[in-house]
Amino acid sequence: MAEESLSTVNRGLIDAEERERTRIANGLHDDISQRVALLQFKVEQLRADVPNPRVEVLATLDELLKQIELLSTDIQGSAHNLHSPKLEYLGLVSTMKSFCKEFAQQQKMEVHFNSKDMPSPPPSLDLALNPEEAMKGAGLGLISMQARMKLVQGEFSIESQPKHGTTIHAKVSAKRTGFLQTPA
Repeated sequence: MAEESLSTVNRGLIDAEERERTRIANGLHDDISQRVALLQFKVEQLRADVPNPRVEVLATLDELLKQIELLSTDIQGSAHNLHSPKLEYLGLVSTMKSFCKEFAQQQKMEVHFNSKDMPSPPPSLDLALNPEEAMKGAGLGLISMQARMKLVQGEFSIESQPKHGTTIHAKVSAKRTGFLQTPA
């Protein structure tokens, strides 16, 4: 009974965390990104309106525009990392394939993804396998992944060898979670 209570509390915490991540991601996207876009527009307007501009002034404005563009890209990336709508709309397998491809390109490394023809699981199971959790840093992502696997009665293991890469296994029985319905 204590284990069930702990599981219920953990599920509630994960749900609250996901709601908060979504709220922050939406705030970054809907508010801060728009304000940065307005700032960029105003700096571009200022650059165009400067009478008899000196080369130094134009160079400074160009550098400001470059920094604003980088800031905008970082904000969009942060919003995406906090809450990826891909998971909701494309499902876990497509999102994981996309995540692995993007990660491989960004990190200039080889990444293999194998789902063993897994059908799309329900959203509650998707969140237990959420790839962004591993990105939290300082090992907390792995701890969170392990806790989420425990919630859905899954198995979690890591294989790592120097110069041979790292493999993370997250296995969940579709029958145990009620994902696959067997005919009566």
